[in-house]
Amino acid sequence: MITLRDAGGFAAAAARLHLTQPAVSHRLRRLEVAIGQTLVLRGHGPLSLTGAGADLAGYAERIVALHDEAVQSLQRGAYSGVVELGLTEAIVSGDLAGVLGQYRRLYPQVDVRCRVDTSKLLAQGLREGRFDLALLQAFTDRLEPGDETLWEERLVWVASADSPGGVQDEIPYVSFDRECFYRDWAETTLRETGRRLEVVLECGSLAGATSAVQAGLGISLLPESKVTPAMREVSELPRAVTVSTVIRSAADVPPEQVAGLRKLCRTITR
Repeated sequence: MITLRDAGGFAAAAARLHLTQPAVSHRLRRLEVAIGQTLVLRGHGPLSLTGAGADLAGYAERIVALHDEAVQSLQRGAYSGVVELGLTEAIVSGDLAGVLGQYRRLYPQVDVRCRVDTSKLLAQGLREGRFDLALLQAFTDRLEPGDETLWEERLVWVASADSPGGVQDEIPYVSFDRECFYRDWAETTLRETGRRLEVVLECGSLAGATSAVQAGLGISLLPESKVTPAMREVSELPRAVTVSTVIRSAADVPPEQVAGLRKLCRTITR
């Protein structure tokens, strides 16, 4: 119930639980039969819980929290030391502070050191042993074994809402920086269509890149959730791909070293 409520739909909940959508629906029906009440309002709009469903989700949260507190209290001595955590800017601006605060209270003997970087450099850092755990983006069709998907979304070509339509062979491009895998994909894809990027701005900040696009400085690739009313989608360019925000561990890190932090990171939403 908690995941279904927080995900906002059966498909998103199934992805988070690593189940099929029919499996989630079946489990909900079994729960409704056992309780004897309807828990979800079914329709074509956004998912919403009934009063009984909301009450049950509240009870479920308390049960899960108590279970986790008991388990983690008994496991506090399992690991002590330092965990190196890599993050993207988008994650830092979300629920991260609450997650790290909760982890600190549960595991006071563990120090978490955080570094913000591009997904491309975070993935490289995991391979080179500079990070134990990272929350990063990757192309949905190129995930690695062990990746846990938090959410998926489509990349969108965007320009200022008041910019003229049409695109030229040379495209003014607003880039996060040189080590951005969005930019790598854009350069390769446009080259195949006879176009090329002219980078007019490299900016490591999402806010800076967004402002540049809205001001009409150039075109960029952004996750669909970051598109603002002051932008328009550039439909003349090749349809962009889907990216996943994932939790990824370094290959040589013992699972128990990052298990507690990984579990809490699963609660992060976009």
